[in-house]
Amino acid sequence: MAKQYTADIVEARIEHLTKEIETVAANVMTFRTRMGFTVLVGPFIVMGSVLIATKGEVAKPTVDLLFFASAIVAVASYVGMAEWGARFDKNMSKKCDAWRLAIMELSRNKIPKKEIIEFPLPGTKYAYHSGFALAGR
Repeated sequence: MAKQYTADIVEARIEHLTKEIETVAANVMTFRTRMGFTVLVGPFIVMGSVLIATKGEVAKPTVDLLFFASAIVAVASYVGMAEWGARFDKNMSKKCDAWRLAIMELSRNKIPKKEIIEFPLPGTKYAYHSGFALAGR
């Protein structure tokens, strides 16, 4: 005979998983807001600080190997941040979907699999490590 939970335990677990989903959703939205602000405002802050440091006298840039290398690094960092953000968002969405599945199983008085409830997902560690590498920390 399959093990079943009492109504109080089922309600408590559903409430806990619901709060986990809410927390993850809030964290993802905060992450998107901060990343968007950084990506959109960051270049203007850099340009402004260069203008202040050079007292407004900016020489015409020369198109040489250093210029192209700098452009490639800048583009690669933006693409890297976009890839990292997408992986981060994908992992969190998958985890929330797994928790929703666990809630559905609990509401049917079934015991969810351990893999569904456990955190983190495979690949999450890679996403965090690559993100800290991109941030230079």
